[in-house]
Amino acid sequence: AFTQAITLNPSYASAQYNLGTLFLKRKDYQAALQPLKEAIRLNPQWSDALYNLAAVYAHVGARVNAVQALKKAIDLNPALASEARQDSDFESLRADSAFSAIIEN
Repeated sequence: AFTQAITLNPSYASAQYNLGTLFLKRKDYQAALQPLKEAIRLNPQWSDALYNLAAVYAHVGARVNAVQALKKAIDLNPALASEARQDSDFESLRADSAFSAIIEN
């Protein structure tokens, strides 16, 4: 359904976000990257899309990108810091001092 909505309207940010989030939940991280990036391109202030993109980056080992995306998400929505503290998607970043600084502020 999301791919059909995107085919009909490629600038439908919600469909892009939902497709990327679905791939994230299915642990298909490579497939999740493009729709989440597109959702953010269409709506750069979308903190949840940035948060999910950070999670995808964390899973694929792109630590710097993960921290940058998470920082943007938390800057837009500070409540996401406490979510990130508990989120197993960020397990690979726990020892990263940049990650710690973002979630503790």
